[in-house]
Amino acid sequence: CDAGYLTAEALKPILKRFCGLIQQVPPMVSAKRHQGRRLYDLAREGQVVERPPQTVQIERLELLDFRTGDHPVAKLEVVCSSGTYIRSLAADLGAALGVGGTMQSLRRIWVGVDEQHAFTLAQAVTLDVLEQRIAEGRLHEVLLPPLVAMAGRPQVVLSEPQVQRIRHGQAIPLSSIEQMLPASPNELCALLDADGNFIGVGRIEESRLQPVKVLHL
Repeated sequence: CDAGYLTAEALKPILKRFCGLIQQVPPMVSAKRHQGRRLYDLAREGQVVERPPQTVQIERLELLDFRTGDHPVAKLEVVCSSGTYIRSLAADLGAALGVGGTMQSLRRIWVGVDEQHAFTLAQAVTLDVLEQRIAEGRLHEVLLPPLVAMAGRPQVVLSEPQVQRIRHGQAIPLSSIEQMLPASPNELCALLDADGNFIGVGRIEESRLQPVKVLHL
C-alpha cells in the first residue's frame, strides 16, 4: 500500500513500544521445528503452520536513517537477545504502523555478551582470505584463541586433578575450587588450568561446577 505519508517522527514512538521484553512469532522461513520438521522446509512446500510466540529482549532499537517515498525505508540499529528474528521485528513494526513491513537487508555488527566483549566486523575474515590462508598453511594468522569466545564471563582456575575430572565429564564441588570469579547459578564459566590454558566451558549447578563442553587440545 501507499505509505508515502509516513515520517521518521511517526516511526520513533512505535520503536519505543518494541523495546524490552516482547513476544515474537518466528517466521515460517526460520529453523524452528514443527512436528519434527524445520519451518523453512514446510514453507518451501507452501505450508503455513501455527507458531507459538516466544519471549525475546530488545535492549536498543534506534532509527539511524529514514528515506521517504511511496515505500519508505528505515535504517535501524538493534541490540537484542539471542533468538530474536529481525525479519519478524520488521513485519511487526510494519503492522503497528498499519502499512506492513519487510526486511530489506541485515548486517550483524557484533555478537557477544556486550559490545565490550564481542566478536566484531573488524575481526571478520572473508571466505576468500580464509581459503588463501589455508592453502598457504597460515590459518593460525586469522584464527582467534578459544578463550576469546568466553570474554566477559567468569573464569575458574582448576588444579591438575580437577582438570582431569573435568576432562572425564565429572563435576567438581565449588567448595574445593580456590580461584574463581563470582558466578551466578546456571551461568557459563571459562575453565582454565593453572597455566591459564583454556580447558572448556562449565556451568554452576547448585553447589558444583558441571562441565558443559571440554576441549582436548
